[in-house]
Amino acid sequence: SRLVPSNCIIERCSEAAWAELEESSDEVKQRQTEQWYGIDYFVSPIEPTDVASWGGTAGTKPFLDASSLRLPEPNCYIPRSLELCPDLPEEARKGPRIDKEIDPPNLLLNDSLRGRLWHRLDDRYTLPKSDYTIFIANAKAEHTLVEGTWQYDAKKTAASAILASMFNQALAQATYDAHLAGLSWSLSLSTSGISLHCSGFSDRLGDLALNVLKEFLETSWITEAYYSAAKDRALRSLRTFFVSRRSDSHAVYYRDLLLDSSSEGVEASLDATESLSLQDIVEHHAAVLQNEEVFLDCLMCGNVSEKSARDFFQQSTQLLLDAREGKSVAHPSMWRPGPTENRLAPLDEVNLNFQSQNPHEENGALIMTYQSPIPSFRGKGLSSEESLENTASVRLLSHMLREPLFNELRTKQALGYIVSSYYDLALSLRPANLKDLGPQCVTIDLITVAILSRKMEPAQLKVRTDEFLTKFRDILLQMPESEIESHATALSTKLLKPTQKLSTEASSHFSKIKRYAPEIGSAASGIPWNNAPVLAAQIRKLSRDDLLRTWDRIVLPAHRSRVVSMVHGSSFPFSEDKAKPRPFAKTVSNSVQDILSLRKEFRPFDMTPSELRNNSSIFARLAKNRPVAALAAASVFGMGYLGWTLFSRSKKRAS
Repeated sequence: SRLVPSNCIIERCSEAAWAELEESSDEVKQRQTEQWYGIDYFVSPIEPTDVASWGGTAGTKPFLDASSLRLPEPNCYIPRSLELCPDLPEEARKGPRIDKEIDPPNLLLNDSLRGRLWHRLDDRYTLPKSDYTIFIANAKAEHTLVEGTWQYDAKKTAASAILASMFNQALAQATYDAHLAGLSWSLSLSTSGISLHCSGFSDRLGDLALNVLKEFLETSWITEAYYSAAKDRALRSLRTFFVSRRSDSHAVYYRDLLLDSSSEGVEASLDATESLSLQDIVEHHAAVLQNEEVFLDCLMCGNVSEKSARDFFQQSTQLLLDAREGKSVAHPSMWRPGPTENRLAPLDEVNLNFQSQNPHEENGALIMTYQSPIPSFRGKGLSSEESLENTASVRLLSHMLREPLFNELRTKQALGYIVSSYYDLALSLRPANLKDLGPQCVTIDLITVAILSRKMEPAQLKVRTDEFLTKFRDILLQMPESEIESHATALSTKLLKPTQKLSTEASSHFSKIKRYAPEIGSAASGIPWNNAPVLAAQIRKLSRDDLLRTWDRIVLPAHRSRVVSMVHGSSFPFSEDKAKPRPFAKTVSNSVQDILSLRKEFRPFDMTPSELRNNSSIFARLAKNRPVAALAAASVFGMGYLGWTLFSRSKKRAS
């Protein structure tokens, strides 16, 4: 047998182990270099006396005193019962009913002191499991109040990231038993606020959630050791961001930096993180907990009764009220923090050109994103029929585009080993300076093309992609009706596929609560819990003309609003583009500060009339640029009333 002490290998990975061997005068040790990664390491033999004691050799001292062995403490998170909730109807106990339509959560409590409790008793999965989410909208997590208006604060953002990292590390060992018992938890601080999520077997899940919440409200875990480790992790991640990632990751980063109205970039985050002290973390923790402008939403889904939900909500909110010295966690008129997307005007094109800072990155990247001028469909009662048709068309076009784009640019032209296109959805919450208009979350349809290549420079990738997108319109014109119907059927079937997991269902419900409950208020029936049937029905009704109209509005040069983010690898280093820029096009080259300056020119993507560009401003821009005006005119008269429809629709929304 080879399973003997003499064949034992011990691996030590720590700074202390390295320092010990470096300082050791042991002549037997060997310093070697790993052949693939070039990492130095030491090899030294294990003490022969230790090996002998492990093997029980006569005359050696026992390696371990058996009296020190003991059984582990009882695991307090192992479920005592796997029974289903007694409130569950008899027909729901017979087995999973995945095809059953998902009922929306019920609003059990809407308390002016404690916030809102949402509850959904699972009747589809027949599992003794639940999913709990406690969310506290809290601007102080990443903002500072300046003269009555909340403003983004990079230092508070960095402090929140370190605070969450410290807490997750501090409780990892204490909640290991919960992990063994099939329970999980996570706590995060984001631009929106504080989120605690717990899931697993129902019986002891509430105990875990209360214990985690109670620990977070205390300060015993805010220690120098956890702070130093968390800060070190954060600094290493930020310092290596540009030198360790692929070009496409950086291209997405630069695009998002332009479209996001708050973040100041990795460099600002690095400076903010370096400036933090342990005392800053202590003060930030207290400030976040004591902020008066907060609002709590709690969602409990799964194998949990209404009574158990009410009891848990009472206990958890009481912990918060005690920690906040009685201050309410349901501020009636607070600003709802969250991401705010910048709106590109019709005809706007922003080209971002950057050299990759990763010395090992040979590939260049192209991320081309088209922003729909019409807000995405949010749900019946919240969006117009125009938004519904537009969102359905964008989704179907993205579905139809993916395969031919891959076949042409990846298979035939072999431009790169990653070539893809996809539908994306952005969120834009009303910014703090428009707080008086009330909370609102706008969704935005996007079409994105992504290419990673070392065969061709990013500017040429852009040219090839534009050529294909022009060709794709001809493909749409010539596509048989049966093929369009086939695509529509496939996409609508995919949208209507039943949710398979409780966690997915709970996540979907809570995303709708975060987006729309502040705007709708206590009228829970007004929340669009499931838009899939509405979208699927609209997709099946779309005609070729509907698709062409949407394609021209979003992708056609005469109307489009897009960001082209290009990052150059070592195969094709960055050089200034000598070509004449397209009218209305703006270019940023190797300057994050220029991105931050440029985005100040954009307005937040909002649904209020004042945020929408009117007809005269568009025509004024066209009048100053005759070539584009001619192209727009051609698109109007060559393809019916397309261009005029875009302008008149804007006018309708403004009215």
